[in-house]
Amino acid sequence: MGKATGKDAAAGKATLVSLWGEDAAREKAEILTDQALSYLKEFGSKAELLREVAQFAIHRRR
Repeated sequence: MGKATGKDAAAGKATLVSLWGEDAAREKAEILTDQALSYLKEFGSKAELLREVAQFAIHRRR
């Protein structure tokens, strides 16, 4: 879905991973995901799909 993995790097485009490194980019993504999940708590079950998408995005593997 979308563009191929590594396409930006191959084109010489800056990405968060290329600028910060994989570990720092992953850590920031985890922090932001936790924050988003916290904000979604007030919506209860209505936000379940959004919670699942956030979890998928942060835990998926190529």
